[in-house]
Amino acid sequence: MNKDNKYSAGWEFESLSKVHNYYEWILSKLLQYKPFCGWRSSLDYGAGAGNFYKHIKLYCIYPYAYEPDPQFSSKLLDVVPDVVPKGHFVYSNMEAVRSTAPYNLITAINVLEHIEDDKAELLIMNSLLEYNGHLFLFVPAHPFLYGTLDAEFGHERRYEKKMLRKLVSSCGFRVLKCDYLNPVGAVIWLIMGRILYRTRWNSSLVSFYDKLVIPVARFFDRLPKFFGQSIFLVAVKNTGPTK
Repeated sequence: MNKDNKYSAGWEFESLSKVHNYYEWILSKLLQYKPFCGWRSSLDYGAGAGNFYKHIKLYCIYPYAYEPDPQFSSKLLDVVPDVVPKGHFVYSNMEAVRSTAPYNLITAINVLEHIEDDKAELLIMNSLLEYNGHLFLFVPAHPFLYGTLDAEFGHERRYEKKMLRKLVSSCGFRVLKCDYLNPVGAVIWLIMGRILYRTRWNSSLVSFYDKLVIPVARFFDRLPKFFGQSIFLVAVKNTGPTK
């Protein structure tokens, strides 16, 4: 992951640590592909402080998390299952991650946009996943929405569906679903980052967004979407990378 950007990663994770509806909405897109008995072993790749991990762990027998930044991987211990030793499920280096591979689910929530070479990272994920295992990505949508918030959060880019689908397919995955999410959030992001030039969300605004805006946005989720704040993608590993 890109360690050179100067954004406050701690603030970004902290601002999302109290939200619930946001992550439940994301999770609902993945659960449509859940095996009958859940996933055997999962890896939350770039888990940060565990904001999504604490939701997905409920659907996996062995839920692992990978976070190379020690200031966040230590916080993950607060949300891992009550097992002994807890640290068995939290990894901060790739050697440890590979020791329990292959996984049959890898999730990467708001991770790829922080990485300079996103294809190289996807190839690593491919090598960690079992054949026909699920990959679930969640990334920011539309380059034209890139603004002050993206710069502050250390985003290298925002994605379009076509470019993300092509990228993932070239790394040995078969895409099952790729779609926009949250058009309402896209409008708010445009106003905040491209018109008002904001660089932070305050905690009260984040709480308001999660409790009131997300339920409204989710109500309109059944309608066709031509844009959104984010893109979610579900894929399965079918081969190695395309040469």
